[in-house]
Amino acid sequence: MKESKKPAACLAAMIVLLAMAVYQIILIFWEIPHGHMTEGSYQEVQPDEEANMMEPAELYITLGGNEGSYARLTRREDGFSDVFLQAYALMRRIMLTGEITEATQLPWEKEACILSFDFTMEGLIAAEQMELPKDRLPEILWDEIWVLPAKSREEQSQVYLLDSEAESYICFQYKGWNWEENQLLLDELMRQAAQLKKHYFSSEAAWPGRQLKSDYVLEQTQREKIRAITAYPGFTREKALDPGAVSSHVMRLFEYPDTVTVPAEDTRIVFSNEKITVKADESGRLQYVETLTEAEKEPLAMREAYQLAVGFVKEELRWSDDSESGFIFSDYEVQENGYVFYFNYVIDGIPYRMEAAKTAQWRLAYPIKVTVEGSKVRRYERYVLNFEVEPESEQALNSTWQDAMNALAKKGWTLREVPKLTYYFIGGKLTLQWEAEILDGRTWMKAD
Repeated sequence: MKESKKPAACLAAMIVLLAMAVYQIILIFWEIPHGHMTEGSYQEVQPDEEANMMEPAELYITLGGNEGSYARLTRREDGFSDVFLQAYALMRRIMLTGEITEATQLPWEKEACILSFDFTMEGLIAAEQMELPKDRLPEILWDEIWVLPAKSREEQSQVYLLDSEAESYICFQYKGWNWEENQLLLDELMRQAAQLKKHYFSSEAAWPGRQLKSDYVLEQTQREKIRAITAYPGFTREKALDPGAVSSHVMRLFEYPDTVTVPAEDTRIVFSNEKITVKADESGRLQYVETLTEAEKEPLAMREAYQLAVGFVKEELRWSDDSESGFIFSDYEVQENGYVFYFNYVIDGIPYRMEAAKTAQWRLAYPIKVTVEGSKVRRYERYVLNFEVEPESEQALNSTWQDAMNALAKKGWTLREVPKLTYYFIGGKLTLQWEAEILDGRTWMKAD
């Protein structure tokens, strides 16, 4: 009986050996790395085709008239996407077909959607994003866009580009009352205005002689709502670099983890292969550099480069859709071989401000910097911060922008804008501040 089992045992062994041989051939010829398909592993970065360089951090809508009040919509609020997409569609059509006129004042009394940006843009952004003819836009800077649908056949559909710093405007207009884009935006403004509480007003409209930037601020009786938030640098455990946390995060940036070498150091960990190098240190700084092949050096248009940058940030962060943290487009540079895009954190609707020391040391004005050269992300830098929001901790802030304005004025500062809320990470703690631009830079005070 024992001898009769030998052929079966030999056959089983041969099958196992054959399976192992086939697996080895697959590894050699198809280069499937260990763990490549595991959860959290490498995924090829895809451009975010919906990313739009002209999507603001927040927008305001008004029905005009004598009331002069505005409703604010941030990216996290219902209705933001609908309003922006309708406004963008009308804006693009007006700027493609309308005539350009000089404007001496803003149409405060009319229905409008107002896109508000935290930095100044130039005509290149609009031309690239909207695919406008190169000679369509004059040389102009702006940090605010007004989109006004026509209410009747007699009215013009209008777009105003504003440079609040220089107090200059340019207007595109066209008789587009019968356009579908015009009617959709007008209907959306009416629908949103009926649902939203209008607690905001424009400082420029209220105090035109004060020469303050055109900020939209809460009325005197209203206070900002905030929640308890904590933050800590990424990759640290008990204030020391955690190699395991670094490895689990960084390894998914490599397509083939088996090719990566990890020479450990005291305060910095370096991951590299022939194409990519990633560094992470205990201060929270993450740096990514990729070497481009000749085929990858073929340049992208600015709009496509931006979409690639946003896709890369989303893939590296992998924040959930319901996360209380997000990031916004904050600045850009046009370079000889590509583009640099800067992004800032927004925590529960409030922007983050980089520490002055880190800005100087790292030469990083914002916590996220993406350099696109050719068709790839050539460099990527991020100040890794993790944020935790306590969902049930919402309360009204004790101080208002008016309190901050008065307190800063008493210190002798000449304010150029209404104070706004920002977060700083100071001494290992996330701190809320009232911040404002002054003649010689910026000033701030703690918000409580």
